[in-house]
Amino acid sequence: MPIHDIRATTKEQIHHNLGYNRHNEAMGGMTMSNNRASSSNVHKDFLINGLGLKQVSNTTIFKKRDVFVLSPSVQNDAFWFDLRKVNVDKFDGNREKGYLLIRFFNQFLLMDLQEFLNQMVEEDKFAQTTNSGIHWKFKIIKKIDSYKVKSMINKREIQIPEVNTETLINLLGRELLPLS
Repeated sequence: MPIHDIRATTKEQIHHNLGYNRHNEAMGGMTMSNNRASSSNVHKDFLINGLGLKQVSNTTIFKKRDVFVLSPSVQNDAFWFDLRKVNVDKFDGNREKGYLLIRFFNQFLLMDLQEFLNQMVEEDKFAQTTNSGIHWKFKIIKKIDSYKVKSMINKREIQIPEVNTETLINLLGRELLPLS
């Protein structure tokens, strides 16, 4: 499978990936539901077709055999995302290798899911809303040459590396972990 550079490099390409167009701009921008749907679909085709992962229902969970990938998409100006407890609870660290793969605009940020949960999530400190239930809120902090994730609840920070599509294919791609 050829490796395609799927990174958007211009504002116009990012807006195209988000489904933003001049009509939306004239109408004051995207609607919340259109924005959320567009955001969750950014690079989803790469996760499914490029990496051979299967999305679990309409969640941020993608799986393949004994690999569990929690993949929120961050496509907002505030650089925030949340992890819902209902999705985190589906991860079984004893049976699965877990990854947090953040689709941050045109970048991929990747780290071990268990390590992230151990360092950043406190079971007794969370946000709760009618729509999202129990969840934890995070923000991406972009430095000159690196990224951090900051908990908006307990204020902890953790370094998270950027990875390219080739690294993802080597780590999670079809040739290593074929679909069953």
